[in-house]
Amino acid sequence: VANGNAVDLVYNPSYVYDTTSADITVSTPLAANGPFGGVYTYGANTLTLATANTYTGDTTLNTGTLALGDDHALGSGALRVYGYGSTFLHATGGARTIANAVYLIGSPVIDGADDLSFTGSVTNLTTGSPTLTVTNTGTTTFNDIVLSSTSDAYTKTGRTLTLNIDSAAGLTTPFLCQTRADL
Repeated sequence: VANGNAVDLVYNPSYVYDTTSADITVSTPLAANGPFGGVYTYGANTLTLATANTYTGDTTLNTGTLALGDDHALGSGALRVYGYGSTFLHATGGARTIANAVYLIGSPVIDGADDLSFTGSVTNLTTGSPTLTVTNTGTTTFNDIVLSSTSDAYTKTGRTLTLNIDSAAGLTTPFLCQTRADL
């Protein structure tokens, strides 16, 4: 993957990264034809997507750490973060702005030391009351936090998301509480 040639992804997810025994850095652009081509990662260590990618499928972080080394590291698909156990997400190599939709399933952690901004919506898809923990010592910015989407398969009532903010973490978000009949 580190030879500098583009890698074409064909299935969703097209590439599975197992970080159980070591950190993995992908510095070659990942691409896909059509609506397929996602990335799936699991394991206790770190997967770093170090460059801009153009794949169109979703990126799924099941366990471990996903480090984003470019504003376009996630291609154009959504990011699905499963926060069961130790699941961490952070920017690396400088401030990052992520425009992708983000779906939270479980209780993940946003850590690291670089600024990380989410300009797309961050949607809680977990039933119950998960906790999004922010320990990032850089500034973490959320543009839009959605407790439930009208298209998800789960019940839309009683959904909450607790933000657990470390005292050293920088967090900004334009909080606007709304009551909507469709949520």
